[in-house]
Amino acid sequence: MTPIFGGNSRETIMKRVFDSKHIERGEYLGHMLKALKLCWLFLGTSLIGLAHVFVPSFLPEFFKASHKKIGDELTQPVCECNSKS
Repeated sequence: MTPIFGGNSRETIMKRVFDSKHIERGEYLGHMLKALKLCWLFLGTSLIGLAHVFVPSFLPEFFKASHKKIGDELTQPVCECNSKS
């Protein structure tokens, strides 16, 4: 994996942000759906968390289930790029 800082740091950062060969052709839809699922899970948990701050009796058991679901999702790679070194 290319370090973010080192050498020409601007070039390596841009390479990590915009990588045209990040996923193989034809796998974009699956990659997008997995990433969107994870994003919505984080967003939903944070919104419910904000409501829970103001009303502590609102969904107290939600976070235990949500943390388990997020943990399960994070153990599965979103794409093969995570396993490449």
